[in-house]
Amino acid sequence: MTKKYIDILDEESMDPLDRKAYEIILKSSSNGGIIQSMLWKMLGVDSREGSKIVLRLIKRGLITRKKISYEGKQTYMLNAVTNNNQKINIYVSLDNMWSIPCFTCDLLFTCGKSSTVTPLNCSKLSEFLLTYSADIIKSYNILRKP
Repeated sequence: MTKKYIDILDEESMDPLDRKAYEIILKSSSNGGIIQSMLWKMLGVDSREGSKIVLRLIKRGLITRKKISYEGKQTYMLNAVTNNNQKINIYVSLDNMWSIPCFTCDLLFTCGKSSTVTPLNCSKLSEFLLTYSADIIKSYNILRKP
């Protein structure tokens, strides 16, 4: 088992059978993948349970499934997604944070569900969001022009 990819698994929320399936798929990926029905046999599960396992792993973004023809039958080739552990650096500027009207509003501590003023009906917040989003769109369009 390749440790650097196993780190992306959530130890507490992943079913042991799902983890075992992922480990098998991960090992097989270096050789082109594994046929879905072969995975079921290795796990000792039927096609119904095997399909559920595969769909859960796909939903987590851990594997991919490609339709192929194998021995004259339509089936799926399963492969591990190996780029899930890449770090993505996102620059977040806090410069505009202080211009959000909520931080200077007199109603900050009473705003919410049980109040007459909520973020959903606040005119100051709505105005800020419209202005801010328009500024972002303008700068984006300027950057995109050739």
